[in-house]
Amino acid sequence: GNTFTTSAANTSPTPISDLGNPTVGQYVTLIGGGGTYPSSIADSGNFNLNVAWSAAVDDVLILYVQADDDYIEVGRVDN
Repeated sequence: GNTFTTSAANTSPTPISDLGNPTVGQYVTLIGGGGTYPSSIADSGNFNLNVAWSAAVDDVLILYVQADDDYIEVGRVDN
């Protein structure tokens, strides 16, 4: 798949540092599940983002898979 919802059941802040088994050229859509400790992605390492992203409820981040372990932000919606 290429659309994923982050967990609202995190028991501590949960950074996302990679996505498993990406396909080069694929677009991946992440939808925030929110919760007390939302998942987050930093603008560093494997991710080239406009700014860091915190997965609040219904927030959306769209990434392009440029290469294995190389993701570029192409859009987002902060609700």
